[in-house]
Amino acid sequence: MDKHIWAAIVWLNKKSELLYPEKFDTQAREIYLKGEAFFDVAHNPEKPFIIHAGISKTTVIGTSFNLRAYGKEDDIRLTVVSGKVAFTLADDRERVIVTPGNM
Repeated sequence: MDKHIWAAIVWLNKKSELLYPEKFDTQAREIYLKGEAFFDVAHNPEKPFIIHAGISKTTVIGTSFNLRAYGKEDDIRLTVVSGKVAFTLADDRERVIVTPGNM
């Protein structure tokens, strides 16, 4: 198995926390963010990279972006630098595709 299919580089901001399994399952790469992080995620449509942050769920297709979701703040901010990201509330009701230069 190519180890690059799981590849992601994450830079955490101060007072931020990232929770992830010791080993990802074969269906998806799911993590949990409290705070703010910049992500650079390898493209792999067969193994989506999913970030749960507050009441949001961000599904990454292969991109670089910043996600801010501090528990004490009311809003969640997603800024895409490259590629595209699918952003929804945790209940999957409304889905928005975010592209570079958009928040």
